[in-house]
Amino acid sequence: MDDIKKRLGDNKYYFLKKLQDYIGEELIFFGSIKRCDFFEENSDIDIAIITDNMNSTIKKLQSYFNIGDDKMISEIFYYYHHG
Repeated sequence: MDDIKKRLGDNKYYFLKKLQDYIGEELIFFGSIKRCDFFEENSDIDIAIITDNMNSTIKKLQSYFNIGDDKMISEIFYYYHHG
């Protein structure tokens, strides 16, 4: 994640670093954040998480974002982005 720290800015970097530490899985960044066409105010941040225990990782994400078990994983990211 250090290779994109400058593009993320301090707030987003530390938020995502804390999330990565909390779930105990590497956040894999791809898309414009890894290329030269990332614009902080206009670009989204594409992240993949590869895990051996999907259910545990989903539970940790739900806990981190403080949302209930009834939410689907796609709604977790929608909630953060639009919440």
